[in-house]
Amino acid sequence: MNSGTQGSNGHRETSRRLAGHDRLDAWRRLLVRCGRKPTKKRVHALRVVTLRILAQLEWEIGERGEGSPETAAARRWIRLGEKLRQTLGPVREADVWVDKLAALRQSLSDTNGFNLRSNKDCVRQIGELKDRLKAKRKQWEKKLIAEIESRHDRLELAAQQIELASHTGAGAGPVAESTGSSAEIAEQFARVVEQFPSLDAGNLHEFRKSIKKVRYMAENFAAEDPAAGRQASAIRKMQSAIGEWHDWQALAKRESEAHGRREALAELLETLAAEALEKALSTCERLTAGLLKRTDEADHSPNVPPKKSPLSDDPGSVATDLMRSA
Repeated sequence: MNSGTQGSNGHRETSRRLAGHDRLDAWRRLLVRCGRKPTKKRVHALRVVTLRILAQLEWEIGERGEGSPETAAARRWIRLGEKLRQTLGPVREADVWVDKLAALRQSLSDTNGFNLRSNKDCVRQIGELKDRLKAKRKQWEKKLIAEIESRHDRLELAAQQIELASHTGAGAGPVAESTGSSAEIAEQFARVVEQFPSLDAGNLHEFRKSIKKVRYMAENFAAEDPAAGRQASAIRKMQSAIGEWHDWQALAKRESEAHGRREALAELLETLAAEALEKALSTCERLTAGLLKRTDEADHSPNVPPKKSPLSDDPGSVATDLMRSA
């Protein structure tokens, strides 16, 4: 019996290492490409894979504990990865904002391309704001290129150390097993909810960031546990609703604080932000209640499936992962 368990655990550990290495390879390629030309698509993909690796490494540290070579290597990469993530953020936000403003401008025009008289001021002001954001994007893009250039060698060394530690530590035994994949995701989500007993405009964005890590792990479990896939879908819907509000709120704030505030556009953006906030809060309340209900039902179920490693996803799925929403 023991030999069978060791064989199963060893297979999952091997799969985990292969999947982790494959994701690091994808990250390396994107890092080089962004360092040359940080296009909208490349910046988004690099930010997504960086966030996914951060979530995976943090999960491993929680499961494996301190004191191992794997944990030491993971912490070094996390420190550098967080700095990269912070530099990617403004560039990615500028791309999102420009796209949203383009769609808004189109919606204010009729099908013949003629701007309705009541919308002319808004359309013109949207164009002015888009131009400002594009100029800022160029500044943030230069900062990103410089950041990648200055930290590339350290990031690559940290990645190599993760791979080396994972390889040399393979014989020490796999990450400790837990009760079950979707069960653990449910516990993680419940812990996040406990930190946010009441959601409002002041903490909604922080809630979104907290549940993002839970969603990434749920997606890694999904191939082997359909319940985890349903959890990931629900969390993704919450993130999407919150993200819609946060984008309009951020644009409204930039416009309200701008020199020579454009009244028509500022009022429109504030209205859109208020509507998106109401929808986001309603979505989060409904889906959170559903997830917590399923968690409570699972706690009373006599059959809890065994957990499989969240990093045992098919390495070939990394390309698909990069195209998902961050």
